[in-house]
Amino acid sequence: MASIPVLVLFKFTVTPILVGLASLAARRWGNTVAGLLTGFPLMTAPISIFLTIEEGPAFSIAATTGIHIALIGVATYSICYVLMARLAAWPIAILVAYGVFCTTSWAAQHIVTTQTQAALAAYGAILLAVIVMPRGAPGAGPTGVPYWEIWLRMLATAAMIALVTSVAGLLGPTWTGIVSTVPVMGTILATFTHARHGADAVATFLRSMMLSMFSFATFFVVVGLALASVDILSSYVLATVIAVGLSPFVIRLDKMSRRTANN
Repeated sequence: MASIPVLVLFKFTVTPILVGLASLAARRWGNTVAGLLTGFPLMTAPISIFLTIEEGPAFSIAATTGIHIALIGVATYSICYVLMARLAAWPIAILVAYGVFCTTSWAAQHIVTTQTQAALAAYGAILLAVIVMPRGAPGAGPTGVPYWEIWLRMLATAAMIALVTSVAGLLGPTWTGIVSTVPVMGTILATFTHARHGADAVATFLRSMMLSMFSFATFFVVVGLALASVDILSSYVLATVIAVGLSPFVIRLDKMSRRTANN
């Protein structure tokens, strides 16, 4: 019982602080960096860790299927938002994009039934989003994120963690995975970027976010495999190392394809 207050404190302090630090980095280096950082599972990974501790490894392994299903929804959400950003203001764009996210996730969870199917479908959806979304300017300028918005992101993160971990037992593993992958950070950044800097800037941000989703998906592939055979700490450390190591490789491939397309 003594560990419960420590776990609660960790939930509502460490993860929002990580999100805040990532936001400060994005504030300094711009829309491309913001997208890449947002694509890492800064919120979903801690939720997965808490669920593993509280519900057991089997629950979190099953939840990876829902997480990968939700990534299909995130990909369609991003494509839709980029298209809508050229036609309407951010409130309409976000409503339509979230409608697409919910519809896609709901439909996918009826079609995709296994961990392998979900992971492959997620990789395919992410690749499609990266291909069809405009590249934008490689050196997109700073987002100018105000400090009040960084606090808002941190509060939104804490609220999402509280919501998902408190209702996990009612939702079941698949829907817990889907809900924990709702693009909260991506939404806050996308709407702000759209309102302040326009459709091209939000396209740069969301495409960078989708590039980083390859690492996101890989993180939970490793978690789903590792938790079945090794301890919790080793599973998440291994997943982090592999996901972080994959990201520069994906970015390099994208830069190579950009140069090829320009030639």
